[in-house]
Amino acid sequence: MNSQELILTSDNATIKSVSNTSFLGIKIDSRLDWRAHTNYVAQTIASERIEILCMIGFGDRMRTLKEVVK
Repeated sequence: MNSQELILTSDNATIKSVSNTSFLGIKIDSRLDWRAHTNYVAQTIASERIEILCMIGFGDRMRTLKEVVK
C-alpha cells in the first residue's frame, strides 16, 4: 500500500479504491477527467456504426473491422 494512499471507512468497513467506475452511466476515473467516459462513448458509437453497416450488407468486411475495433 502506498503511504500517500487515502483509506476511507464507513460503518467500520473499508471502502476499496478503484481506478475507474461508472455512476449514473458516466465513466469516472481516478483523475476525475473525462478521458475514460469519452473513450467509452467513442468505442460504443464505433461499435454501433459497424453493426449498422453489417446489417445493411457490408457483411464480412465489417465483421473483420469490428474485431479490430474491439
